[in-house]
Amino acid sequence: MLGAALETTRADINAAAQAREAGEDRLISLGRTGVRLNARHLAELRSAIEELIETAREHPDDDGVWTTVLWTAVDREDRRIGKET
Repeated sequence: MLGAALETTRADINAAAQAREAGEDRLISLGRTGVRLNARHLAELRSAIEELIETAREHPDDDGVWTTVLWTAVDREDRRIGKET
């Protein structure tokens, strides 16, 4: 599923970039950063993002445009206490 989501998003980005090159008004935003969060704060961040997205889905703007939103939270470290090294 992850691979399909990434490929679909890549297609959306490519289509928007080509449309911009053709003179259409398209917005593409990308941000990437790392943060250090404990499990509780990671859950809070995830919940806040999901709430914002759900609110946008439930209350679409009549004058809005369809927008793809892809977000990830990737735990890059093993959280087990006493993990083997």
